[in-house]
Amino acid sequence: PQKVNRKPDFDAYAGGIDQKWINGYYMLWGLTGRDSEVRQAISQGHPVIFGTVIDDKFDDFRGGDTLGIPKSAPIGRHMMCGVAYDGDGLWVVNSWSKFWGGADPTGKFPGGFFRMGWDWVNWAQATDWWAVRYAKEFA
Repeated sequence: PQKVNRKPDFDAYAGGIDQKWINGYYMLWGLTGRDSEVRQAISQGHPVIFGTVIDDKFDDFRGGDTLGIPKSAPIGRHMMCGVAYDGDGLWVVNSWSKFWGGADPTGKFPGGFFRMGWDWVNWAQATDWWAVRYAKEFA
């Protein structure tokens, strides 16, 4: 806590030069259907980031079923990252720790993931979709 307002020294900056993992990004406009643009980006190795409305069901989610469009009163908006997909939806990693949600599709990570249904991906309240280029392998 004592270092939060101190500028890092030169060695810290120099040590981070090769740690940059984003080389670029592009917006997914949804002109050909957002779900198809998301599939295309991920199949090219580009994770997608987006913002969406969430509700209490999302807040309390501990894994299991695919989540569809939020139906109850919104509790806010949240930014997340889609990293894989299957026929039922987009696999999303959340930033709320491994104790939220369920396992990833490979089973490598025990928590922090959920599958977002394609209806939610295409929903008007899921907005600001961007694909990240040249990210290091997600792991």
